[in-house]
Amino acid sequence: RAVGGRFGSDGMEKAAVTLRCKVAIIGDATVGKTALVQLFCTNMSKYPKNYLMTKGMEFHVKEVKIPDSNTIVELFLFDIGGHPAYKMLHKLYFEGSSICMLVFNMADPKSFENCRTWLAAYKEATHPVPFKGILVGTKADLKEDNAVMVDPDKVLDFANANKIRYFATSAKEAKDVEDPFHFIANDFYKNYEEEVKHLMHGMHR
Repeated sequence: RAVGGRFGSDGMEKAAVTLRCKVAIIGDATVGKTALVQLFCTNMSKYPKNYLMTKGMEFHVKEVKIPDSNTIVELFLFDIGGHPAYKMLHKLYFEGSSICMLVFNMADPKSFENCRTWLAAYKEATHPVPFKGILVGTKADLKEDNAVMVDPDKVLDFANANKIRYFATSAKEAKDVEDPFHFIANDFYKNYEEEVKHLMHGMHR
């Protein structure tokens, strides 16, 4: 939708478009979903030092300016609690999502295995809407420790099989945290542009 205006270098007012994208952030408890969201929403300034389990769902909004355009994408981030106690609420939170961010801990193979269950539940809740999602591995900073890491080849196989992009991040080191969010915003914008072009083409046929 159009919201207000912006002024270009020539002093002429340029139309501004704001797009709203609901993102369901899903995955097991303790994989680092909330740390990712908080860092991104505070421009990398707030890393939670103590773990507090997300109760049900936490909601955040973050604007992303699309480069070389007059468009802003508002990411409506639904940080969904991964504890089994909240399973009954998951479908409610999934519905209406534009895309899901599937998160696992790279030092916790079980959390990666559970991605299949999360993905199936999300697809079931959002059917028949075509699936869109990305895969995010957290805690990449543990690579040099003695932690048992998820096999990178298995991660890529899973991502390729489900036709989703994969991002490795480290909230603790604030490394590559913004990348998955910016990818979502830019992809949402590109889809919007394609829909507009398709609509305009149909009108001029």
